Amino acid sequence: MTRARLSPLRLPPFFIPHCGLVLLVLLVQMPPAYAQHVAARPSNTTGNLTQPAPDIPHIKSIRVFGLDRTRRSVVDRELEVREGEPFDREKLQASVQNLRDLGLFYEVAAESTASEQQPDQVDLHFTVAEKWTTIPIARFGGGGGSSFFVLGLYELNSFGRHIELGGQYENHNGAHSGVVWWGHKRLFGSSVDAKLNVGLFNRSHTLYARNPEPIGAYFTSTRRVESELRFPLTGSQALVAGGRLFADETTNSLLSGEEKRLNEEGQGFSWQRQTRVQPLVGHQWGRLRSVGIHTQGQLLETRISGSFGPAPQRSAQESALPNRDHFQAESELRAFALAGQRHNFALRLRGVVSGAEHPADQVLWGGVGDIRGFPDGFLRGNRAALANMEYRVPSLQFRYFVLKHVVFYDVAQVGQSAEDFARSRPAQSAGTGLRFIAPSVARLTVRLDYAVGWSPYSTQGVAFGMQHFF
Repeated sequence: MTRARLSPLRLPPFFIPHCGLVLLVLLVQMPPAYAQHVAARPSNTTGNLTQPAPDIPHIKSIRVFGLDRTRRSVVDRELEVREGEPFDREKLQASVQNLRDLGLFYEVAAESTASEQQPDQVDLHFTVAEKWTTIPIARFGGGGGSSFFVLGLYELNSFGRHIELGGQYENHNGAHSGVVWWGHKRLFGSSVDAKLNVGLFNRSHTLYARNPEPIGAYFTSTRRVESELRFPLTGSQALVAGGRLFADETTNSLLSGEEKRLNEEGQGFSWQRQTRVQPLVGHQWGRLRSVGIHTQGQLLETRISGSFGPAPQRSAQESALPNRDHFQAESELRAFALAGQRHNFALRLRGVVSGAEHPADQVLWGGVGDIRGFPDGFLRGNRAALANMEYRVPSLQFRYFVLKHVVFYDVAQVGQSAEDFARSRPAQSAGTGLRFIAPSVARLTVRLDYAVGWSPYSTQGVAFGMQHFF
């Protein structure tokens, strides 16, 4: 048997020079840190290696200055830096922003200093200036034959634990209402945000046929318990779950003689009573940040809710009215942008799709909360879209007082169905306003707006209230 004879390996003459060229390119493209490591390696492998670079300093202590009413635990749970951990400047800056977003401080500063006893450790000092957190509530307005005013008070930092407690009284066309509420940003020390409110709401509502002339009215008396929990998923997302318990009664009480006459003609309804449960789930994406007296960022919130209950008790003339069981989906986007240090652009987009057939459960838009310059509840339907745009700029700015000028444009379109929505004319208004802001007082913004509407008919109105429009 003959063995195969292996011929010696022959390399092309250009192979070795090309290998040298490849190695040269690799050395040139080598990451700087690795190149320095190779360069620092001694030629004698048995010799002493170069001393490693000093370790990142660790946090020795964290101190907070300026706390008077707020407990230290409220600050600690917002900090992303911890004693004993390596110092991270980005986490320090994030901690400062978290404290600003609480709404409890109008000044927040932080500094790091090397420890005198141990140079490889740092001490962190946070300095805050607390806001006044007991906030009055005052709103009033009118138009289209209706008027209202609201008075109340709430505390953002009850017992120094960032617990919100509040209550308010409402008067709508002489009908008395009230609500009390509680809120905790960190329920039982967790990251869950909890809210609870209990109230009695007595209100009269005017029905319109897309013109300034009313076609009917109704009066509702609602006892309501509402709860909501917000569960953070990531830094910019959260899951919302909650529910409402209603006990509604719809009557002709406190209606004018003309409104009762319109109801008798079949445009409104006289009496109905029902208890309903309304569970809801939702999702939030994004985050709004406080930048001095301005707001920056975006927040998109989507909610799906249902309303269920036994068949309502009705008067004989209302036997044809539909049941009030229905589903509703709603989405709202709020976005804020800064141009320079002074100019703040604000946008709100809102859309609603509802299966409600009863007029009391449908979308009711108008007035100071939705589209300025139009009567309260002027727009009614099951398909609704809304856009509010504002340009805000401070004209006077001092340490304890800021005056902002605002120019705004509102547009909304509502229909009973998709076809009706497409055919309907949008309601549009524009105007200007003033915002009186006290930076050292939490959420204290006094709002005064004048709006002119031109579609679907000419109108105008003045609105006064507390806090920004959105």
